Amino acid sequence: MFRSMALCLLCSFALLCLPTQSHAQGQQGDVESNARTVVAPVASGIRVDRVAQGTPATRMKAADGKTYTLESGDVITHIDGVQMKKAAQFRAALGGGGAVVLTVVDRNGGGTYEFTARPQDGILGIYFTVVP
Repeated sequence: MFRSMALCLLCSFALLCLPTQSHAQGQQGDVESNARTVVAPVASGIRVDRVAQGTPATRMKAADGKTYTLESGDVITHIDGVQMKKAAQFRAALGGGGAVVLTVVDRNGGGTYEFTARPQDGILGIYFTVVP
């Protein structure tokens, strides 16, 4: 059973935290209202629950130069080579400024890929759950 985690939303420069199993990483109201797909996790790390439109999570670059979007069910296992195990660690990895390299296990087949993302003010733009 997942422990209750904090839902954090960036709202008028204030960080508000409420207990929940899912985390928010983006601004309220930006999230698509599509039905949530339940996908069994294939790896430990940061499982993407939802992606906010127009955020860095929707315009990541692969080595081939193409632009990709994170999807519900994808799991971010590493950022800049560091394994992601906790929500605070994930937020800290995004807050350093500049581009980061995400290692992602794709929900559509389980392949592992690397993407470069440029968080805006430490925000990637996803709601997520930590998968042990």
